This record gives sequence, C-alpha cells and structure tokens, in this order.
Amino acid sequence: MIVFLVIVFLVLLIIVHELGHFLAAKLFKVRVEEFGIGFPPRLWIKKAGETVYSFNALPLGGFVKLFGENISDDEKISEEEKQSSFQHQPSWKRAVVMFAGTGMNFIAGWLIISSIFMLGIPPGLAISQVVTDSPAESAGFKVNDFILAVSANGASVLEPKTPDEFVNFVKEFRGQELLIAVNRAGQTVELKAVPRIDAAENEGALGIAVVQKGIEKLYPPAAIYEGLKTAASISYLIAAALGQMLVGAFSGQPVLENLVGPIGIFGIAVNAGQIGIIYLLQLVALISLNLMVINLIPLVPFDGGKLLFIIIEKIKGSALSLRTEQTATAIGIALIIPLFIVVIVRDIIKFF
Repeated sequence: MIVFLVIVFLVLLIIVHELGHFLAAKLFKVRVEEFGIGFPPRLWIKKAGETVYSFNALPLGGFVKLFGENISDDEKISEEEKQSSFQHQPSWKRAVVMFAGTGMNFIAGWLIISSIFMLGIPPGLAISQVVTDSPAESAGFKVNDFILAVSANGASVLEPKTPDEFVNFVKEFRGQELLIAVNRAGQTVELKAVPRIDAAENEGALGIAVVQKGIEKLYPPAAIYEGLKTAASISYLIAAALGQMLVGAFSGQPVLENLVGPIGIFGIAVNAGQIGIIYLLQLVALISLNLMVINLIPLVPFDGGKLLFIIIEKIKGSALSLRTEQTATAIGIALIIPLFIVVIVRDIIKFF
C-alpha cells in the first residue's frame, strides 16, 4: 500500500508541474500538441480535441509539447497558425508559460505543508544520532526510531513526551537493563540496553541523541499562512544549498555524495510512508519544492534555461536562432545526462 501511495504522489507531482505549463498555454490560446507523463516509447495515448494525452514507458518526468515551440526561422506558417504558435507569442506570455510549471510545484508544496499544519503531528521522541560503540548501537537502535516507552525492572514504565523525561529516566536506572519500545518504519520493536554508569562527556548513558518531533494543529487561516512562510523558507534553503553545491563542484569539492536520483527518492519516500502518512506528505512537499528550484536552473532543458532564452531575447531585441537554441540544448543535455546516469547507478548500488 505504501509503495502504491508513493508512486501515486510522485506521478501527481509530475502532473502538477506539467499542468502548470498546460493551463498557462491554454490561457493564452497556445495550441498544446501533447501532454505526456513519462517519456516515450508510448504505452497509452488518447486524443481529445487538439491535444494528445500520453502515458509513456520512461518514468523520469513529463512534458508538454507546444505548437511552434521549435519552429525554424525560415519556416512559413499562416497568420491564423501564428495566433496559436508558442514562438509567436509576446515574450511575457512565453515567460509565464515557462514559469507556470515551477509555480504549480510551489503551490503544491505550500498546500501540502498547510494541510500538515491543519492535521498536526502528535509530539514524539525521535532518535537523531546513535554513538559508535555505545550501548545503544550494540542494542540495535537506529536513527529515526521513535521511542514509545521505556521500562526498568519490569515495573517502572515511562512513555516519554520530552527529551528531558527520557534522559532523566535513563539516568535514574544507569547500570540496569532497560527495555525500550520503538516505532521503526511502522513496526514496534523492543530493544534491551544497559545505560553506562560512567559515560564519556556529551555521549549520554545510552549513547543516543533524541529530539522532540511534532506539529501543533492550527486553524485553516493560520495553517495556510504558516504553510506559505514555511514553503518560502524551505525553497530559499534549497536554492542556497544548490548554489553551494554548484560552487563546490567548480572548486573541486566532491558533490555526488549529496545527490539522490529517482530510485533513491522512491526508497526514501517508502521509508517515510512506513513511519506515517504525515511524514510521507512532508517528504512529498519537500520534493515538490525541490522540483521547483531545480527546474529554475538556467540551463536547458530545464524551464530556467528556456526562461533565460526569453530574457536574452528581450535584452537583444530579437529572438535567438533555432540553431543557437538547439546547440545550447544539446550542451545542456550533454552535461545533465552523464550526471543523471551516475546518480542512478549510485542509487542502485546503495539501495539494492
């Protein structure tokens, strides 16, 4: 069930992005020749009106094919066709169509985060770190385990709500075996560990760090406002991190370790879903905002690259030639595809 939900959410994010381009094009009466999920070869097609809707074999994204998007400089079309040709629209309309996909990703992230604020998340303690060679590591504790209850001597039982409650309980029973129940990916696991009497400084008796997780339930107006602030803040942090990564790449720093491809994202999403649907929604919102930022990279075939073409055209007063755009696109693809392949191979090695 979780795997199915993850697939549905990821496909919906693709549809949302492409729907932004589609609706903006329709708004300006630009003919949409095809709305595709995935990339060919085609698995299913249906034509409705002037648009072909397709579901394709390669689940690596989606596309909206616009009439006149790649029209050559010397190609002749009628005045009537120019009315529905993307390339013959004013630059501001083309910019809106190109930006609409990323805009929809932001709106999707914003609405998902707002819904999480409306639902709220009950407070709980999550393990954020497990110290090497500690009682916790020996017992089998893992990062992202949620502590449900801890007991000593079979009698004293605590369902900790705050880190201090848990830490004080562990200190009280140092040197004695504790039975600790945790939620791990939706399953309850019971672990036994003996807190150290004399632990190293900053390691704690068990050798774990715990953080309190939870979100206060808000009324819709407050949730929508907080969702907007949070989505904007996350988007800024993603953009800043991406900028630092690109600077690091040009300065010779290793960056591949921090990249995750479609397979890795799928695996992480499944794990989040096993913890709880709210945590899956959090991840889906984060992925949507990531898609927005990545698609604004000023490099073709990203939307940001196409926006850059429009800006250059506006500055120089004339459109770039089709050959120039095709050359820039080929360079962009030549840079992206090898990186994409490397990331996918690393995902396969890591997750399988």
